[in-house]
Amino acid sequence: MASPAVSNRVIFFGCSDMNLYAIDAVTGTEKWRFVMTEYINSMLAVSKGVVYFGSNDGYLYAFDSVMGTKKWQFKKGWGSSSPAVSNNVVYIGSYDNNLYAIDAVSGMEKWRFKTESFVHSSPTISNGVVYVGSYDSNLYAVGGNPITQVTTLSTV
Repeated sequence: MASPAVSNRVIFFGCSDMNLYAIDAVTGTEKWRFVMTEYINSMLAVSKGVVYFGSNDGYLYAFDSVMGTKKWQFKKGWGSSSPAVSNNVVYIGSYDNNLYAIDAVSGMEKWRFKTESFVHSSPTISNGVVYVGSYDSNLYAVGGNPITQVTTLSTV
């Protein structure tokens, strides 16, 4: 089971039965479910009425949190990174060695940042800078749109 996210008294989670669930946090009743083709392999993020997550099928998904309908999907390559959302941008890492910045509304790629290996960690954002680790033993600090600042901190 993917780690749950809670928003507006609704619990969202992916399960090994390949369903995405929305459960009323007060009553425990199912509000909706969506059958996936693969299991959800990331933590879920909820922002502005949209649930974001990565799936083992290599896509980043966005679902309407009330209706349970798919808004968009973005092919990111396989990976275990979880999405982070800030200022209408979804950030997620991939096993194709990229950190992606995806428009949260349209699902269109804004930019990508290439590292030397898998981006397996989940990004975090502070003051407009995205921090993410890679299998290349570096922690990256990536900022701006387009990217104007890159700092690499070796963790040897």
